Amino acid sequence: TRRKKIDVKLDSQIKALVDSGAPTICIVAKAHRWQVTDILRASPEENLGMISDSVAHLTSLGKQVFVDMEHFFDGYKFDRDYALQCCTAAVEAGVSGIVLCDTNGGSMPWEVMDITRKIVD
Repeated sequence: TRRKKIDVKLDSQIKALVDSGAPTICIVAKAHRWQVTDILRASPEENLGMISDSVAHLTSLGKQVFVDMEHFFDGYKFDRDYALQCCTAAVEAGVSGIVLCDTNGGSMPWEVMDITRKIVD
């Protein structure tokens, strides 16, 4: 996603993705509230804006966009509502698909299955 406190059109990372000419782009977003506040040092609201702004900008340029929801399963267990808000921000901005990531590999297969079913439903 764009970096915090930077307009998406001015973000060098987003610009590099656009300049690559790739028709499909996968961006990474934090879906764990603690990762947002303690690692990114951003507010939860800013993170949602980073997701939304990045997806909306890239799709407005005709890109097919996927969002890799980093730390999704741990984030879901930590704060279900916030993890879902991250997904909703991407969907409402026009994302083509969401990748739910078990970034640290700590979720059991049945947890991944149960949580994924809830998200899909």
